Amino acid sequence: MTTIYLVRHGENDWVKKNRLAGWIDGVHLNENGRKQARSVAKRLAPLPISAVYSSPVTRCVETAEYIARQRQLDLIELEDIGEVRYGDWEGKKVKKLTKEKLWFVVQFFPSRLRFPNGEALREVQFRAVQALERLCTRHPEDSIVVVSHADVIKLVLA
Repeated sequence: MTTIYLVRHGENDWVKKNRLAGWIDGVHLNENGRKQARSVAKRLAPLPISAVYSSPVTRCVETAEYIARQRQLDLIELEDIGEVRYGDWEGKKVKKLTKEKLWFVVQFFPSRLRFPNGEALREVQFRAVQALERLCTRHPEDSIVVVSHADVIKLVLA
């Protein structure tokens, strides 16, 4: 049976500023995020990891590189485990978004939501679960690492 270790990317300054980064390119790990990435790589070191997969979003790739490099494994980027496409909400401050009519829906009825010019959370869940099922088929007896995003990981586990 496949064992999948789900890892959320390390901290970045957008999180500290309470902004929704989404797929915006160039959102790098900050110093604490790099420390977190080194720490998770060290924590996973004793485990028999055979592959490292990552969302193609910069902060995930940077986190996954620490894990892959430690094991001298290639890092494989998968779009289907990428961040939610927040559409018009990307780059905005969460404080400002809480005033949007849809914020209530996000908080209490997320399965009914489609982000303006973005994805529905059920679509994100479907693509991410399908991706993990394909990885289980590809690695039937292996342990693998998947570096992704908080919302994607929560949707996979739901």
